[in-house]
Amino acid sequence: MAQPAALTLLDLCLDVKQSLKSTFTNSFLLIAEIAECKENYSGHCYLELVQKEGEGDQIIARAKAAIWKSSYRMIKPYFFSVTGNYLCAGMKILVTAQIDFHELYGFNIIIKDIDPNYTKGDLSRQRDETILKLKEDGVFDMNRSLALPEVVQRIAVISSENAAGYEDFLDQLLQNEYDYSFNVTLYQSIMQGSEAPASITQALDAIHNDIDHYDAVVIIRGGGAVADLNCFDQYWLASNVAQFPLPIITGIGHEKDDSVTDLVAHTRLKTPTSVADFLIQKSLRFESFIDESFSGLIDFCRDIMLKKNYAVHTFAGKLNTLAVNRINFQHQYLIKKTGQIFSNSQQLLLKKNFKLELAEGFIKANDPEKLLKKGFVIPVLNNKKVDIHSVSLQDVLEFQFYQGRIFAKVEKIIPDASNL
Repeated sequence: MAQPAALTLLDLCLDVKQSLKSTFTNSFLLIAEIAECKENYSGHCYLELVQKEGEGDQIIARAKAAIWKSSYRMIKPYFFSVTGNYLCAGMKILVTAQIDFHELYGFNIIIKDIDPNYTKGDLSRQRDETILKLKEDGVFDMNRSLALPEVVQRIAVISSENAAGYEDFLDQLLQNEYDYSFNVTLYQSIMQGSEAPASITQALDAIHNDIDHYDAVVIIRGGGAVADLNCFDQYWLASNVAQFPLPIITGIGHEKDDSVTDLVAHTRLKTPTSVADFLIQKSLRFESFIDESFSGLIDFCRDIMLKKNYAVHTFAGKLNTLAVNRINFQHQYLIKKTGQIFSNSQQLLLKKNFKLELAEGFIKANDPEKLLKKGFVIPVLNNKKVDIHSVSLQDVLEFQFYQGRIFAKVEKIIPDASNL
C-alpha cells in the first residue's frame, strides 16, 4: 500500500492558516487574564493571555496577543478613563479579537477593542471578594483594634529609599516646628507592580524580628497611576497588614478610593506628608494634654490649699475660743483652789502655831535655869549628865546648882530610893 504524500511544514502552516480563516471569519468576544503586558517603543502593545482554574490558579490555557498601534492609541486612554487603571498583569479583560496565524510567527490573537466596564467590574468583584475573605478569616479589624501609643516616636517605615514621598515624609516629620524627636528606620521595598506584595510582606517580616524597637509601622509611597496601586488590593498583603501586631499607618498616595490594605490598616491617610503631620499632631495633643493636666493639677492643689487654709483658720478660731474658755475655767478653778489652799493653810498654821506655843510654854517651863532656881541640881560626870545607872564608886560627880557647883566623890550607891 502506497504511503500518503508527506506535508512540508510550510504546507501544514498554510493549511492551519486557511482553516483558521475559514472558521473565524468574523471578530469574536474573548475573556482572558493578562499574565504579561508590554508596551513597545513603536506604540504596539504585546500581551500574554492565560486562563486559570481551581484554588491554586493553575494555568490551563495560554496564548499571545497584540494590540496594534492604530487601535492601542484609542483603547489605552479610554480604558484608563473608565477603570482608573492601565492594562497590567492580573487583570481580566473582555476583548473583541481576531485570529492571526503566520507561517513564520505562529498563532496570535489580534485585539481590536477592550470593554473596560468588564475589567472594572471584575476588579471590583475581586476587591469585594478579598474584603469578604478577610472578614470571614476574622482578621479584617485586627490591626485597627490595636492601641496606638499617645506618642509615636519609634517608627518603622516601609517605602522606597529614592521615592519622593519618603523624602517628603522625612522633611515634614524631622523638621517639625515643635522640635519633637522621632526615630525613623527605613525598610526598603518595591512599592508598585506585581512584585510589591511579596516585597512589602518581607519588610513586615523583618520589622517583626525587631518588633520591640518600634511603636508603629508606616507604609508610604509617592503619587502615581492608580494602576500602580492594584498591588495593595492583593489578599496576601492585606492579610499580613491586618494581622500585624503593631499599628500600621498607610499613606500610599491616592485620594479617591481606599485600597484593601488601607481598609485593614490601623489608620489610613492620603499622603506621606499627611502621615508625618498626623504623628506630629499626636505629639502636640499629648503635650497639650500634659500641660492642661499640669495646670489642672495646680488649680486642684490651689483649691485644696484654699479649702484647707479656710478650715485651718476656722479651726484656729474655734481652738482659740476653746482655749480662752478653758483658760478662764482653769483660772477660776485655780482661784477657787488657791482660796481653799489659803484657808486650809491658815487653819493649819493656826493649829501649828498653837502647838508651837504649847511647846514653847513647855520648853520654857522646863528651862534648866528655872529648875535650878527651884532647888533642883544637875549631876554631871565628865561633862555629861548622868543617872544612877551610869555612876560608879569613886567617880567624882559635879553637881550644878543655880548659884554654883559642888564636886563630890561617890562613896556609896543606893539604886532604890526606898532604902534611904
